[in-house]
Amino acid sequence: MCHDSSVLVDEVVRRNRWRIVLLTGVAVVNYMVMVATVSFLCFLIVSITVDYYSSQVLVAFAGAGLAVGAISGVSAVAHYLRSAHERTLAELGAVPLLPGDLPVVDNLLDALCIATGTPRPAVALVADDAPNALAVGRRPADTTVVVTSGLIEKLSRDELEAVLAAEMWAIRRHDTAMQTVALGLTAETAAIVIFPTMAVADILRARVLRNADFGADTLAVATTRNPDALRRAIEKLRDDHATVDTLSASTAPLWFEPIAHGDHWSTEDYQDLAFTPRLDERLAHLDEQITAP
Repeated sequence: MCHDSSVLVDEVVRRNRWRIVLLTGVAVVNYMVMVATVSFLCFLIVSITVDYYSSQVLVAFAGAGLAVGAISGVSAVAHYLRSAHERTLAELGAVPLLPGDLPVVDNLLDALCIATGTPRPAVALVADDAPNALAVGRRPADTTVVVTSGLIEKLSRDELEAVLAAEMWAIRRHDTAMQTVALGLTAETAAIVIFPTMAVADILRARVLRNADFGADTLAVATTRNPDALRRAIEKLRDDHATVDTLSASTAPLWFEPIAHGDHWSTEDYQDLAFTPRLDERLAHLDEQITAP
């Protein structure tokens, strides 16, 4: 990788790290406000019931509510972040693979790790005819690349290399970490959008996560030196009508092809969930790279 590309990647890494901190901070504050509000109301009801309240008591209740909210907020967010990786793999039905289980994937990832300067990720397989792949993990050193059996069967070796290269660069750039954190904080009751600051948090999340670019694709092409392979891979995924059975709102944004075809998702769903540009947009960008002098 050339010096200029390395500098650009480092800038993206710094940007995504700040985004992760920002998203985590907002989640903690939201959870803290919610719990503090509920705690204060409970304290207030009790004080009214026993007919014992004053301005000093209210201040004390407010402080106690904030303390309870802060402790519970940090604990809840930390729990959801720690469990996001394993929870996502379990939801996908992904089976962890040992070295040698998928030699073609192992060989390609070993070479791509050296080329991208990324720690070797774990590998997991989803037994599904739909060709797709994703990466999940809060840190590059603790990430799993998931492939479907359909991806292995339907893509040629160079096409598979191109898809894995894009995933590896997403890991290297901390795109995967940011997406995993965002999904970990929007799962179940620990959502980043929580009463009473949901509007502000929702706007923030949208602005942070919808700033998708073609960086991983561009770097994948620079690594494999085969833009046509990535183009053919994206076309195969776009034209294949099989859908991953375990696709859900919480895992859809992580997939290389984020949204299934058919009636499962509307255009609005895609706009709300996708972290990456549409496949057609990625193809158009690749065409520009291929035809550029």
